[in-house]
Amino acid sequence: SPLDMPAIIGTNPDSGEEVERHPDNSEPFTALAFKIATDPYVGRLCFFRCYSGVLDGGSYVLNNRTGKKERISRLMQMHSNKQNPIDKIQAGDIAAGVGFKDIKTGDTLTDEKNPLVLESMSFPEPERISRLMQMHSNKQNPIDKIQAGDIAAGVGFKDIKTGDTLTDEKNPLVLESMSFPEPVIGYAIEPKTQADVDKMGMAIAKLIEEDPTLRVNTD
Repeated sequence: SPLDMPAIIGTNPDSGEEVERHPDNSEPFTALAFKIATDPYVGRLCFFRCYSGVLDGGSYVLNNRTGKKERISRLMQMHSNKQNPIDKIQAGDIAAGVGFKDIKTGDTLTDEKNPLVLESMSFPEPERISRLMQMHSNKQNPIDKIQAGDIAAGVGFKDIKTGDTLTDEKNPLVLESMSFPEPVIGYAIEPKTQADVDKMGMAIAKLIEEDPTLRVNTD
């Protein structure tokens, strides 16, 4: 339930003070734009999550990045490629709004009388995937492209971790992070000689990179 979530903390752009907003409909409206898309029928769509308060379709919101009011002409809930018009959103809802003239991913939207700036979203620099492959047991089959529903392996990443979200550069999005249970089995290992210490450390680092469920402690 949204009511079980902790309050979010933002900064009042006028005073610089930290402000809490609780996931409650009685609190001032606060939302974060997390995706911008273009629809051939309705134009620009802004996907946002409502952290507090209520917003009615046709209302004005304050974009705290630009300091300007914007009118959201329509609100919609998205189900795959279907758009379901709705009259309002409330704390905990995720919806798409139509009517924005100047909106970017990471913008904080609030009511005009209660401005707030949430922590900005950050995105890594683009990476080039030099090759794509489909894996069959220990065989690697080069492929030219992947599409919705495919599972593949990519070569060329410089900085990648399990759980990272990959998108095209113009449509950034952060999916829910993967969580892993704590290990229930432990082993103690040690190098045979002092010369093997560095080699073992590098090998363990590679294992941790490939398997985030591993935990390493030194005592």
